[in-house]
Amino acid sequence: QKMADQAKLDGDQAFKNGEFQQAVNFYTSALEQNAINGTNPKHTLLSNRSASFCSLKMYEKALEDAVACIACNPSFAKGYSRKAAALCGKGDVDGAIQAYKKVLSLDSTNDAAQKELTRLESEKGKRTSSAGGWSSEDTGRQSSAKSSDLSSRKWWLLNIILLVAQIFSIIHAVMVIFITSHYESKNAFGRAILAALFSFTGQAILSYGFPSFSTGKKLWKAFRGKASPAEIKDIANFAMDNNTHNIFYCSLTLSAAPSLLLLIPLFFENAISVSKRAVQLTSSLPAWALALKTAVSACADKVLGREPDIRRMISNAEVLIFFALILELFTSRRNILLLILYGQLLRVRYIVNADSKLAWNTVASRTDSVFLHANCPSLIKIAYNKVKSLAAGLVSQGSNQS
Repeated sequence: QKMADQAKLDGDQAFKNGEFQQAVNFYTSALEQNAINGTNPKHTLLSNRSASFCSLKMYEKALEDAVACIACNPSFAKGYSRKAAALCGKGDVDGAIQAYKKVLSLDSTNDAAQKELTRLESEKGKRTSSAGGWSSEDTGRQSSAKSSDLSSRKWWLLNIILLVAQIFSIIHAVMVIFITSHYESKNAFGRAILAALFSFTGQAILSYGFPSFSTGKKLWKAFRGKASPAEIKDIANFAMDNNTHNIFYCSLTLSAAPSLLLLIPLFFENAISVSKRAVQLTSSLPAWALALKTAVSACADKVLGREPDIRRMISNAEVLIFFALILELFTSRRNILLLILYGQLLRVRYIVNADSKLAWNTVASRTDSVFLHANCPSLIKIAYNKVKSLAAGLVSQGSNQS
């Protein structure tokens, strides 16, 4: 069976079993490979991953996938259901109500959407008349009595700020290429990294919320080996998140000597994120902004349509950076601590990211053809096999721990 289709089936099974993070991983793999060997519509995979993110209470990511799903197939009613669920989780009740109305306009027989719409409208009416907060059963969705309009405006403002930061990072990354002055080039490099760090941190906050005392308490309990399985799962989900990896990567590159190569992963990560965020922000604009929505969607589709290829390019660049850091050990730019920490990041990436695994397997295949060649001296073969076994052991150990 085709790889993408099998990944989708595995994701469906994981979702049924309540293993939502596994489901996300499988659906992500299916999306990455679907253009190559899959038969499932892209909007179906995005819809399923949105539901998985929603089950993990990662409402920002759920909304991103729901919006992308709708962009792929505007007549797919379930896409609007996913959007409504994500908006409801974020506390944007008015937005969720509008999304459920759109579901019913496309599928008037959808009883689940009608039930949710009735519930939300009823609770909104009670809340307006009593000027009180949500009922106790909804405290998980809205922790305060602030209006949903204010919540929606804050969400817009945060996303616009992050969009500007990402564009700022992209522009300064490009400036590094054309600036001839070493001093100005170094400054542009630093600004690109800092803007990217800010945007990835903001995206993590949108997905998981602001860190609180309970967050520190969870980490302390995990450090002491006394955390519950649910707490460990929450920490693991955050640790395995792509935004977390990017935050760590940006932190590392701040201590590195400026290099265009180090900016390649950030440039393409920002390009993908800008495209998704722009579509997300313009999707709810009124009818008079149709021309803007169409233009943004057309530009974003050019990037998002090649997202699997770009993801593979990012993984290949990450591998290339690792070998570049090794070569720098023999120069005045050496940074041993950076190499060690970056190696640990790549170890995690290999475990959780299919493209990273493919990139490293490609490297292994090519080095095998050189160092295990029939004409290669036996001493080199033995040394190579030992290094390869050591690397495999480290990755295997990390997989068991995760």
